[in-house]
Amino acid sequence: MIQTVLALSQFFINNFPPPAGGWWYPYWYLGNPYHYLIGPVVPIILAIINFKFQISNFGFPIYLGLLGVSWVVGGVGVYQLVEKLSQTSNRKSQILYALLFMFLPFSLFLLAYSNGLYHFAWGFLPWVFVVFLRFLVGSPMSLRDHKVAKQSNLIKIAALPSVARNDEEKKGIKIALLLSILVSFVLLVDVSILLPMLVGFVCLGVVIKDIKGVKGINGGGEYQVFKTFFVLLFALSLATIWYTPGFWLTLLQNPSFGGMPLVNLGKFLFQLLLNLVPILAAVWVVKLRMKNLSRTAYFGLLFLSSFLFLTIIRYLSDPDFVQDWIGFFIEIQFGLAILLGSFLSSSRMRGSFRRLIPAFAGMTVLLVFIVKGWMGGENVKYQSKIVSMLKNVPKDERVFLSGTSVFWANQYLDIIQVRGGVDQASIHPYWADGAYQIREGENSELSLNWLRALGVSWILVHSGGSDEPYRDFKRPEKFTQICHPRLDRGSILEKDPRIREDDTICKIVKGIKGDTLYKVGGASIARVADKSILEVKKPKNGADAQTLAKYVNTFKIHPGGSPPGWENRPGFTNVIEVDADLGKDEVISLAIAYDRGWQVQQFHPGGGTGGVRLVKDNLGNIVLIPGAVGRISLSLVYQTPVWERAAPVLISLVLLFILVNYDKSYPGMSRILAKVGHGLGEEE
Repeated sequence: MIQTVLALSQFFINNFPPPAGGWWYPYWYLGNPYHYLIGPVVPIILAIINFKFQISNFGFPIYLGLLGVSWVVGGVGVYQLVEKLSQTSNRKSQILYALLFMFLPFSLFLLAYSNGLYHFAWGFLPWVFVVFLRFLVGSPMSLRDHKVAKQSNLIKIAALPSVARNDEEKKGIKIALLLSILVSFVLLVDVSILLPMLVGFVCLGVVIKDIKGVKGINGGGEYQVFKTFFVLLFALSLATIWYTPGFWLTLLQNPSFGGMPLVNLGKFLFQLLLNLVPILAAVWVVKLRMKNLSRTAYFGLLFLSSFLFLTIIRYLSDPDFVQDWIGFFIEIQFGLAILLGSFLSSSRMRGSFRRLIPAFAGMTVLLVFIVKGWMGGENVKYQSKIVSMLKNVPKDERVFLSGTSVFWANQYLDIIQVRGGVDQASIHPYWADGAYQIREGENSELSLNWLRALGVSWILVHSGGSDEPYRDFKRPEKFTQICHPRLDRGSILEKDPRIREDDTICKIVKGIKGDTLYKVGGASIARVADKSILEVKKPKNGADAQTLAKYVNTFKIHPGGSPPGWENRPGFTNVIEVDADLGKDEVISLAIAYDRGWQVQQFHPGGGTGGVRLVKDNLGNIVLIPGAVGRISLSLVYQTPVWERAAPVLISLVLLFILVNYDKSYPGMSRILAKVGHGLGEEE
């Protein structure tokens, strides 16, 4: 999956600066807003490297080197975090913690299943924890001072000279802003880092209750809690300037937790917690009473327990959704590193440090061999073979890919495919249902209808003997069964005009060792359809063959004719040009994901009159309803709505003002919250 980052970064470089309306990425999920698919940090870094060294094509070495640097940065961050937590400097012990974090095998194992962005973000997360700890410990105002300030309605501490007080306030503002920038930075690498960051903040807030008199989250530190809340809001608003509010809504709606949308997860979690909380509480109390844990070990135990619990929940929600419930292995590695480091750094175990050196050396050698395997000659040969096959696919036609080629094909070719690398950010509501039926469904006709509904003209199938390591076509033979027996040679379409291309799937390229490229007859991204396509209801699920057949049957196949022409305007992936011949009650159906940012920019009727209306059908595709018949041409442009860009900027400015003046505004906020019963008043 690493190649998805390289492909998206190459797109960033090739299309910089972006059009005024923003980038549209046409190559995945029937199209998607580019800013939904990746944060800007890694593409910008790779763009700078490209500019500096003039690298024409990114590969594994550069990106793996970048990941390696970030992981070393993470190790140094763990070193600093342990020192801040323990309030002592023991270099050997701190190095041990860092090495455990860097070389425990879970992160290396997960790298084979991820695009590396999460690893990159995790490299900076320990530093976020370090700054957050400084933010909590270095707060210039204690809870007692808040009460004094509320009584006098003045923000000052009599025990400090005004100059010193002002310096403390400025220092507190700087730390809060630094924390906001760091949080925003890691979110702009990968938003998935938000959950472990929040869990880490809570754990640190609980653990530091006895550091320098700070009461911590569970000791009445309301000042720190609410200031942290505003810091997070400010950081989130800064990140949203790139992602836009629509991105967060898309994440909530898409399956992202055990195959379930987050908005549907609450009931399941509540029922599970009712059964597990008493057991967990009992085990928790026993463990805490058995050991007098250090702050470092306590933090590690809290963090590790949280993600072990979440891993169990994910496993129970859907054991087959493997990549979901193994997704917390880096968090588990971090928690284990803190716990094991605390144990091995104890007086009884300090002699074991030297014995661990061979283990770290062995893991380093293992890392070298794994990386060498990733760059191995056999893998390069296989990718080269598949790329040569995919060159048969015209640039304006879509291909269905599966296995590893989903992730690396766009690094080598600007090829339009159904799938991609960031599933939770896709905006098309039914691409995943269709992709599942095509890969794993038993109904051949249903699979063919999904291919046509999604505008897939080509499909690459891996069967027995293929070098593809992930063959997720459960019934590859179904594509052979529905292929017309006379079309196996591929060239028969030109020799026998009585056999229409739209009647069948035609095998036109047969690869070696089980890789076969098929041409899907009667399928295209742009198609003329009957206006009744707008009356077809939403499919109940991916297996709703009846509804899907009704949808596909609205397509008009003109004998001897051709489907509507379409293309991205050269140099503008956010502009689509469409040409079509339309009759009465006919519309243009585009197998392109509908987004409210799409607008008809220009309309040129060919002898007819009237404008064009752009709407969304119940499958999630674009439908163009012209007010004219005959030959028409038009241009569509994708532009991110202005309010989606402006809203986070305005919110960021408001939150910045609150943070800079937080010490002055907190007493008033505290009184208001106390009146509504939030437990912040003196009487409570």
